[in-house]
Amino acid sequence: MKRGLLRVDVILLIVASLATAYFMQRTGLLTDELVHFDQIVMFASGNYVHDPRLTTIPGYHLVMAQLVRVVHSESITFLRGTNLVLGAGCIVLFSWCHRVLESGGSGERIAQFAVFPIIFPYFFVIYTDIPSLFVVLAGLWLCLRERYALGCLALALSLGVRQNNIVWVVAIPLLCWLRQTHFDLSWRNLQGFARRCWPLGPILLAAAGFVAWNHGVAIGDRGAHPLFRFSSGNVFFLLFVYTLLLLPLVLTRAMDNLRHARAQPHAALIWTGFLVLYFFTFDNSHPYNNILPAYFLRNAVLTTVAGSLWMKIAFLIPVLLAALDLARAMRERKAIVVIVIASVLAVLPSWLIEQRYYIVSFALLLLFLPESTRRAERLTTLQCAVLSGIFMWGIQQRLFFL
Repeated sequence: MKRGLLRVDVILLIVASLATAYFMQRTGLLTDELVHFDQIVMFASGNYVHDPRLTTIPGYHLVMAQLVRVVHSESITFLRGTNLVLGAGCIVLFSWCHRVLESGGSGERIAQFAVFPIIFPYFFVIYTDIPSLFVVLAGLWLCLRERYALGCLALALSLGVRQNNIVWVVAIPLLCWLRQTHFDLSWRNLQGFARRCWPLGPILLAAAGFVAWNHGVAIGDRGAHPLFRFSSGNVFFLLFVYTLLLLPLVLTRAMDNLRHARAQPHAALIWTGFLVLYFFTFDNSHPYNNILPAYFLRNAVLTTVAGSLWMKIAFLIPVLLAALDLARAMRERKAIVVIVIASVLAVLPSWLIEQRYYIVSFALLLLFLPESTRRAERLTTLQCAVLSGIFMWGIQQRLFFL
């Protein structure tokens, strides 16, 4: 599998996606789909009032409203189908980015991305995450091709879909520039970055002006998304999800990761600090993370962990495995350092623990993480496909949601 997915993988993915889309026709609006659908229909009818339940800038909803007017259809199937098309576009853009970065890799990561369990299910629902990812990947591809000004402008458009992309608006051009300059942080290279990525200046000023004018990042439902409520919850949950979804890769490297960590200077002090942060800062206090744990899988995990010290200790095991894996990856590839720092900065301001906030992080990690053995990579792809299938079945049957 030297370039892209194998032909059989492409066929299976298309068949699975079309079958899933067909069965989703019978499923009514799910959770936050109701808010997004109502906002699109409201705009399509000419009523340009922001729904107070919507936290994001309604750029996605404005575009979708124009499509609804053009095709004269505001059906759930049409809107979900549009997201599926954007999902296919994300796979194409990811494969293009992989092609630019590839240095003898197998291309298995493209298959993993195509069926990644916290990405694939959102191909079939009316959420903003896939449109957001599409624009971010477009900006990444442009920056990897050294078309920085266009890449920055594309990334700026992603703010009209999800405001928390502001971290990636800066991190992605910086990552690509550092990669191009072999991570040489000389003054000359920093000046070159400023010249090539000049749109970042006005973009950041505009973003700061928006926050000041809006008195926060979220437009609606501000009580659930306060501006200065920093929380470690998403950082530790991201690590848990990392191990859960990349388990074959993590286990294959686990013993080497442990030996690597023990060999580092001040290892005991660093990991002791990590444990202190975990036990004293990780909690499940957001009200949305405590509703319907029998339906929301994320909330089921969080309420279980919060309800028992032993479960919190058990939850720590995958968290530590992920931290060890990423620590070693950061030593092997400097690009991972930028991705990890940006990922932490992207989720720290969020009180609500939500795996959708990690979608861009995992897309970048799948691109930049060192490849493991062929067997581990294949097992990871298989695991992702199976989990995505289970998730979509449960979602379509209204048994649970992520």
